Amino acid sequence: MNRMPEGTSHVLIAAHHWFGDVVGGSFKLASELAEDLAAAGHQVSYLCCGVRGNSRTTVEHGVTVHRYAPPGRLVLRRASYHIAQSRRVAQSIRDKSSVTILNGHSPLQFAGALRAFDPSSVRTVYSVHSPFDDEIATSRRWRIPGLKQVARRAARRIENGNLKVDAVHTISRYTLRTLKNARRSDGSWPDTRSFVLPGWVETSRYRPAADRAAARARLGERWAVDVPVFLTVRRLGRRMGLDTLIDAAAELKQRGHRFQLKIGGSGELAAPLRRWIDEGGLSDRVELLGRVPHEVLPTMYAAADCFVLPTRALECFGLIVLEAFACGTPVIASRAAAIPELAGIQGEEWLFPPGDASALAERMAAFLDGRLQSSADLRGFAEHYDRSVIVPQWTEMLVSAEGRSVDPFADGHELCAG
Repeated sequence: MNRMPEGTSHVLIAAHHWFGDVVGGSFKLASELAEDLAAAGHQVSYLCCGVRGNSRTTVEHGVTVHRYAPPGRLVLRRASYHIAQSRRVAQSIRDKSSVTILNGHSPLQFAGALRAFDPSSVRTVYSVHSPFDDEIATSRRWRIPGLKQVARRAARRIENGNLKVDAVHTISRYTLRTLKNARRSDGSWPDTRSFVLPGWVETSRYRPAADRAAARARLGERWAVDVPVFLTVRRLGRRMGLDTLIDAAAELKQRGHRFQLKIGGSGELAAPLRRWIDEGGLSDRVELLGRVPHEVLPTMYAAADCFVLPTRALECFGLIVLEAFACGTPVIASRAAAIPELAGIQGEEWLFPPGDASALAERMAAFLDGRLQSSADLRGFAEHYDRSVIVPQWTEMLVSAEGRSVDPFADGHELCAG
């Protein structure tokens, strides 16, 4: 076992971006963890890729954020670039101040940072938000035959190296189970302690609306409607299941239901989805909102009657479920990946098979008809996952070798916040 720090520590967090630069679930958790560690008195360095016009070192809420320049458009070996730059920055940080804990939240940046340290000199914890090879497989449409498998094998090799650490941490039982099952088959799962600790929600920001109509009025004229509003907020990518949701909306309209569907987010499918909505005659029911500012999200959740999460695959936690619950808004969700670990608190009737538009339409119709109602204390459930509750558990897991190992296959096991 590596030497453990006593008292305050110098924690180096390696992630792909800083949340203030780029919006993303894993960046959000990594950045907020860094801020809370700094507030608790730890020295915190944060290593990440910068964005165009911002590749400098700054201090953000007590965290020293070290950004390296992003790769140019003509860089062919992007993975190697990120690993090399992360190693260079980590070495610079190491040479200036002794690092006692290295925590990775993105595979490439963590792989580079690991290469900058003698493994016996630092406690290493890999926080896996989703399996890297699965991310590679689902992140894009692969047009060259065989290229996806080559990329997946490369991602697997990188992640196998990252898993050889003091502790592996995942934010859902699904993710840890997926990692272990994939590597037990080829004998590559290391003798490493594993933890399941969930993400969190700021329940002070995400709150129910005292007056839903007033909340809608604050969002503008397009929200000032007297019909039920369904909301989803997603990156407009292929695995998010937005085609399933739009097909379900078409079925609802054919059945004569009155409703509105608001889709927030940006991504490569924005133009195709807009054409799909227009060609399907749904422009009077379905609206693409574009990228939603972070500060507006709580009002949107509270203004909606129901949130819909139609993901097809690889939802490894479901932070947006907690955000909706904190606002008292129920969630109709697919049974994909880790989603049932949170959304299932409402009951099986709120879940549908991924990609099944008719099943989703039936769930939405049941909600509109009053046949689907949640009896769960959604706000109370979300409060168990408040930032003030969960971050101290992450902190203990990082700084203490005595933290409880988690067996996700044990009967009756619950997430630590449950």
